[in-house]
Amino acid sequence: MLLRDHPELSVWPDHNGISAVPPLPKAQDLLTLKIQNVRISTPSRVHLVLNYGAGTCIWTKDFKDGKFAVALRDNQDKLIGKTLQEAGDVDIPV
Repeated sequence: MLLRDHPELSVWPDHNGISAVPPLPKAQDLLTLKIQNVRISTPSRVHLVLNYGAGTCIWTKDFKDGKFAVALRDNQDKLIGKTLQEAGDVDIPV
């Protein structure tokens, strides 16, 4: 399944869940943020560490589908270094 097509990601990328030391990235700049790392803090909570012009921010998403969250982590090599726009086209096997 393409990342952007997952039913829990109806908006890709979603500006909700972004946290950073101000200034926060602007909504129109989200697609250009690059994935630096993928972390899971609970079986279904995913954190994408993102690089942008002002530094680093973290996008956090709680998934009802824990298997998909684990699949994101297990396929992080396909995501790291990609922009969020490029990551939306990555196939994540579930």
